[in-house]
Amino acid sequence: MSVSNVYLVVLIATLLAGCATASSGVGQVKEIEPGTYKIGVGAAGNSVLIGGNDASNAAVEQAGQYCRAKGQKLVVVPTSGRDVTFRCGDAVKPGE
Repeated sequence: MSVSNVYLVVLIATLLAGCATASSGVGQVKEIEPGTYKIGVGAAGNSVLIGGNDASNAAVEQAGQYCRAKGQKLVVVPTSGRDVTFRCGDAVKPGE
């Protein structure tokens, strides 16, 4: 194996290890304080090369489903990070 192939293997292994570490908690609803939840969005989730905001949009959709399952409405909490933070608000009334 040549030196350049060894560098390539090390680079790929490093990238894969970083992805595995960064993905813990991604896509999972986690209660961060009473009544406030977070869904992790992976580091690649906001990359233009990997679908732009698709991961963020999917997390918001998942948050909405979580709240609807509880008979409530989604209330997104503005934060500076890429994860989606939310609360579930007032009960959904029939016809809304």
